[in-house]
Amino acid sequence: MATFKTVYCFLIAYIFTVCAAACYAEGSAWEKYIDAGESAMKQAHYSDAEQSFNAAMKEAKTVGPETQEVGVTLIDLGQLYEAQAKYKDAEGVDQQALQIMEKLFGPEHSEVGLILDNLGELYLTEENYAKAEPLLKRSLKIKEKALGADSPSINIPLNNLATLYLEQEKFADAEPLMKRSLQMTEKASGPNSPDTAARVNNLGELYVRQAKYAEAEPLLERALKIREKALQPNHPDIGESLVNLGGLYYRQGMYAKAEPFYKQSLAIREKALGPDHPDVAATLELYAELLRKTNRQAEAEKLDEQAKAIRAKQH
Repeated sequence: MATFKTVYCFLIAYIFTVCAAACYAEGSAWEKYIDAGESAMKQAHYSDAEQSFNAAMKEAKTVGPETQEVGVTLIDLGQLYEAQAKYKDAEGVDQQALQIMEKLFGPEHSEVGLILDNLGELYLTEENYAKAEPLLKRSLKIKEKALGADSPSINIPLNNLATLYLEQEKFADAEPLMKRSLQMTEKASGPNSPDTAARVNNLGELYVRQAKYAEAEPLLERALKIREKALQPNHPDIGESLVNLGGLYYRQGMYAKAEPFYKQSLAIREKALGPDHPDVAATLELYAELLRKTNRQAEAEKLDEQAKAIRAKQH
C-alpha cells in the first residue's frame, strides 16, 4: 500500500507553517532568522533550519518568555521536529506555543487555529485519530469564523480532516473535502505550485485506496511532474510521489513497472530524511513486498531486517 502523508506532508508531500514574521519586528534579527529557517525547511535542509530557529528563539526571548515571537518560533520548531519524525519534541513545543497564543489572543484566534492544525496533523501522523479529529474540527471552525469560509487558511484543516477520513476508510467523507481543498489551493497558489501538487497527490491516493486506478494515475503523475519542476531533486515530496506511483502499479500487479519507482523513492528518502526515518522504513517494507511477489525472498528479507531495525529505534 502506498504511504499517504499530508504535510510532511507533511508535509507535506510535507505542509509548512505559515509564519507571521512579516507582521511584527520587521527587519529585526529575529525575523531574519525565521525567514532563513523557513527557507531551509522548504528545501528539507533541516540542520540549517534548526540552527536558524534556535537563533530566532534566543532573539525572541530577549523581549520576554511568552511573546508572540516566541510563539511563532515554537510553531516553526514544531513543524521542523515533525518533519524529522521527532514527534515527542514536536508535541512539546506545539503545546507550549498553544498556551502562549491562547494567553495572548484568546482561544478563538486564527494563530491558535494554526497550532491546532499542527497538533492535529502530528496526531494524525501517529495514527492517533481520536486526538486528531477534535483538534482539526476546532481549527476549521475557528478559521471559518475568523477568516471566512473561502480563506486559503482553512485549507490545512480541510486537507487534514480529509486525510483523517481517508485513513479511517471513510471515503465518501474524504472526497468532497479533498476536492474543495484542491480547488481552493489552485485558486490561491496556481495550478503548478507545490501546495497544489500535495492536494492533487492526496486525491490520487484516495482513488488508489478505492481501486479507481484509471482516475488515480493521471493525478499522481501530475503531482510528480509539478514537484520535479518546483522542488530540489532530492526533496522528500518527490520521494512521496514516486512511492505512491509505485504503489499504484504494485496494486495492479505491474511489478516491473513499480520497482524503479520504489528504488528511486528509497534513494531520495534516505538522502533527504536520513537512513533511520520512518518513511525510509515504510519504503523498505513496500519494496520487500514487491520482491516477495517476484520470488526474491532473500532480498526481501534483507530489506525487512533494515526496516525492523529502523522501527526499533523509534520506540
